[in-house]
Amino acid sequence: MPYGIVDVDRLLASLTMVQAGPLGGRTLGVQEKGVSALESLLFAKYQMYRNVYWHHAVRSATCMFKRAVREAVAAGALNPAEVSDATDDVVMEQLTRNGSELARAVRGRQRELETVRNSLQAIVNGDARHGVSFFRFG
Repeated sequence: MPYGIVDVDRLLASLTMVQAGPLGGRTLGVQEKGVSALESLLFAKYQMYRNVYWHHAVRSATCMFKRAVREAVAAGALNPAEVSDATDDVVMEQLTRNGSELARAVRGRQRELETVRNSLQAIVNGDARHGVSFFRFG
């Protein structure tokens, strides 16, 4: 079986409730017939972390964004309560409006992140020019 193909129907059909421990609590389990589908899903998740979430451009931009938010909150330019409920885009707009140098730097890294996102999208869509399709469900 090729890597990254997740048989979602088989995985969902194999989910079951099982007794967990001597106290009789119940938890979600997977029947033996769904183990390979679960392993495929876990491997695909690992590949996402390895190739996307841990990518140097993503980690760099995340670090810069967090630092910009901390500095803006410390300077009183952002309200912590509003930051916790806002999307990244809203916070970035507020940071940019307040003249944050780090926000401008993060915006500059977006070109690199676009490259990562475009590569991932090509992988998801099975574009042969970019290698193996890791996330073809079916």
